[in-house]
Amino acid sequence: MRPTPARKFPARRAERAPGPFDPFEVFRDGGESGLRDKLALLDVDRLKDIIAEHAMDCGKLAMRWRTPSKLQERIVDRVKALSTKGDAFR
Repeated sequence: MRPTPARKFPARRAERAPGPFDPFEVFRDGGESGLRDKLALLDVDRLKDIIAEHAMDCGKLAMRWRTPSKLQERIVDRVKALSTKGDAFR
């Protein structure tokens, strides 16, 4: 009788740090330009922290990106979409 091999589960990845600020508050206070200005000051890792904290990457694609401008666009697009969601009913 053969011993059954132990099932190996993938190692858990370390969780990301919280984002340096809440992009929804910045968007509410300074609009899109204020959010873009504040995002321009961050490096790739801090941008990914914001994306992870606010679940802005359902397809897990943005975590592979290395271009700050693409990550900034993802954040701005998601913040605008979620902030204006339901405006048609107001």
